[in-house]
Amino acid sequence: MRDIKLLQEIRTMQFEEIYKLRTERRLSVVEAAELLGVHERTFRRWCRRYEEEGAEGLYDHRLDKVAYNAAPVDEVITLLELFETRYLDFNISHFMINISKNIKAPAATAG
Repeated sequence: MRDIKLLQEIRTMQFEEIYKLRTERRLSVVEAAELLGVHERTFRRWCRRYEEEGAEGLYDHRLDKVAYNAAPVDEVITLLELFETRYLDFNISHFMINISKNIKAPAATAG
């Protein structure tokens, strides 16, 4: 999580430098967007949010959310332990085939 915060701060610093050059009319929107590696429409959106909310407007809030399809941590730990101990000689494809045979599919619910 700390890495994400650092990347956000770096992106904000880069944007602020380029935004300053843009407001001084030393860069066009297209040039500024190219320097940031984004589409010019994205740069315009970031400018609008920066003007309305300041640096906080640039923060990507999607990174705070857990993916809806993320596996439970205990399940991931169990699979890693199995892969590193019991199935040590398997490659990942053979491991997944073997594990899928041993895991029972959940029963379908009648609705």
